[in-house]
This record gives sequence, structure tokens and C-alpha cells, in this order.
Amino acid sequence: MAETTIEQVGARHETSDMHPHEALRTYYVVFAWLMGLLLLTVIASLIPFDKLVPGLNVMVALVIAIIKAALVVMFFMHVKHASKLTWAFATAAFLWLAIMLALTFNDYITRSSLPGAPAEHPPAPRNVAAVQAAPLRE
Repeated sequence: MAETTIEQVGARHETSDMHPHEALRTYYVVFAWLMGLLLLTVIASLIPFDKLVPGLNVMVALVIAIIKAALVVMFFMHVKHASKLTWAFATAAFLWLAIMLALTFNDYITRSSLPGAPAEHPPAPRNVAAVQAAPLRE
């Protein structure tokens, strides 16, 4: 009976293959896209989409965040060249995130208000000096 070495076992194993490395230019392009999406997130946060549809600012921010997460997973975590099993787990993670977000937004949309909460909240002060100068309410 021939003795099996670790190299022989690794050669037969599908995930032991060396993944092809992306060109350095690809990483710079993905980084540029991530920085562009970061700027888009900041700009989108300054636009009051909530006046059109309540909660639209959060939805826009989440869509941009999911695109950024997909870029990171695909290129920096090397899922793009991974096995089908890795793809399955990465897809399952995104599906689970979608389920959690859908359930959260379902609760947010269907709830008229929290019991015992005032209808209007006063705006929060922007700096410490305003907090110290504000009179206490009783």
C-alpha cells in the first residue's frame, strides 16, 4: 500500500488550487469605485429624500452600502474566483441580510407610532454649548 502525502491530498482537493490573482490595476479601480460610492453616500445623506417618501434616505444609503459590500466581497475577499461552495455561502449571507432588512422595514412601515411616544420630538442640539445654554424642562 502506497503512502499518501499531504501534497497528494492537497492536489486532489478542489479548494487547494491557487486562485489567480487580480492585476494591481483592478484593485485600484475597485478602490476608486469604493471612494466614489463613499462620496455618493455623503451626497445622498445631504439630500432630503424623506420629503418624497418616508424612509427613502435609509433605502438609498442601504442600496449604496450593499453595492460597496458586494465589491469588497467579490474582489478583496476573492470570492470572484472561489469555488461554488464559497459562492453559495456568500450568496446565503446576502440573502439572510435581505431577509433581516425586509423584516425590519416591514415593522418600520406598518407601525404607526410607538406607544407612549410624543408625536413630535424637538430637534437635538448640534453642539455642546447649545446643550449647556438650553434651559431644563420639567
